[in-house]
Amino acid sequence: MNKIFLIISFFAFSLGFSQEDIVGEISLEDLKASDHNIWLERYYNAYQPEEDIIAQLAQALKEKEFQIEVYFGSWCPDSRRELPRLIKLLDEAGWDTNQIQIVGVDQSKKIEGISKEEENRIQLEMIPTFIFSTNEKEVNRFVEFAVETIEKDILLILQNKAYKNPYAN
Repeated sequence: MNKIFLIISFFAFSLGFSQEDIVGEISLEDLKASDHNIWLERYYNAYQPEEDIIAQLAQALKEKEFQIEVYFGSWCPDSRRELPRLIKLLDEAGWDTNQIQIVGVDQSKKIEGISKEEENRIQLEMIPTFIFSTNEKEVNRFVEFAVETIEKDILLILQNKAYKNPYAN
């Protein structure tokens, strides 16, 4: 009987500490202040990008004004790995990461409250998806995982060089 009580108590206790999925737009500041900061900080601190690539990223970010949209699932292991890496890359390159538009999606990968036109523009199929734009025109996107490394993939995108994410036709 005591074992059953312990098991039920453990599950009841753990449910109280479960993280609620993020659905909708969230600022980086609010994401860092949430329960999700546990994985955000862990992956951010563990990631060690190549220093020579950081310098090139910084130069590319100075040459053009980029907008970056992030679509991620707080429940998704790939998002939990790649979003902190993106933030660290941009931080180390000296870019203001508070400019990133961050949108959480549920497991159906639907973005709530957007028009059909916006849905067609975003064409969200896999997450995370990082869309890089200049002057409101998409340059390219990083989708789910790196072809080579995240820093090399993003550098190609920022330099407007040939790059195809793993799902590009």
